[in-house]
Amino acid sequence: EKWLAPVCPPGGLRVIFGSADKLPRGASPKVVVVSYNMLRVLRDDLLSATWGCVVLDESHSVRATQSSNEVAQTLAALAAARQTRHCIMLSGTPSLCAPLELFHQANALVPGLLGPDK
Repeated sequence: EKWLAPVCPPGGLRVIFGSADKLPRGASPKVVVVSYNMLRVLRDDLLSATWGCVVLDESHSVRATQSSNEVAQTLAALAAARQTRHCIMLSGTPSLCAPLELFHQANALVPGLLGPDK
């Protein structure tokens, strides 16, 4: 937190490790760090806040999949991306074999760019 002090006042950083760490009503920290799984679990609480920017690290995790947990995580991440003015997606992982894996990332940034549905 020390390196963040010039841009984020004390208490302005919130790290969510588990469901007990959800944001109190009316809280508006400048920075919230949350895993995709915790975003899925706390979706309603986190999406009720107004965010200026969402950064999706390891954005290759936002993809079409068959796993119900991954589908819910992808939907929660896409909802967060769509309700903010700015969304930054980061990934150091090369795109996977199937171009379909990139559909949700592209659609979150520019809805409809690749058509209405995957």
